[in-house]
Amino acid sequence: MWRVSTVLSLSGLSTPYTFSREAQQRGLAVHAYNHALAIGKPTGIPPDDPYTPQKAALDRWYADFNPTVVEVEHRIISLTKRLTGRIDLAIVYHDDPIIVDVKTGASAACHGIQVSGYVDLANADPVMHERVLQHSFGPWSRALLYLHANGKYDWRSPLQLLQRGPQDDYLWRSAHSLVCWKYDHQLLAVTDPEIPDDDHALRFDASTF
Repeated sequence: MWRVSTVLSLSGLSTPYTFSREAQQRGLAVHAYNHALAIGKPTGIPPDDPYTPQKAALDRWYADFNPTVVEVEHRIISLTKRLTGRIDLAIVYHDDPIIVDVKTGASAACHGIQVSGYVDLANADPVMHERVLQHSFGPWSRALLYLHANGKYDWRSPLQLLQRGPQDDYLWRSAHSLVCWKYDHQLLAVTDPEIPDDDHALRFDASTF
């Protein structure tokens, strides 16, 4: 079992790195704020909030797009694929079902491939399949939402990701196959738990959605 991000690292498509404490706190705070917005229970932004710009950017995105939220902070575990991943946001926008990966840091070339991994998980998951059929015919597509320190957001739509990274889906499938092959042939020993330790702080009560 591997996280989507671990597959990218083990395959060489991303560089292993450690989040700074500030980056971790920012990510937790913004993802918690996103969860509140997604379920229709906004918490507001305190005057002294250090992450006001990113949260304000998220507010603007919700106001501009008014998406239909299908899932938020939803972990998918696939024993068949030997993959685990947490989806930041699953929406329907203009009848298109989209898996949105929310980023609060700088953009990276591997981000498009990473969200391809989440889409792979979502399209193979029975729960996500049933959810998308309530709103559309599917399948799930992918998008990136960058929240910047200047209070602005950068939306990279499914079409833009396809234009910028037409090979991303292929690269994801190749990376996943490579990691599985190396593990099966005793060339790799690294694995992840189904629910990584750093995911605990991002768990929410499903009854609130």
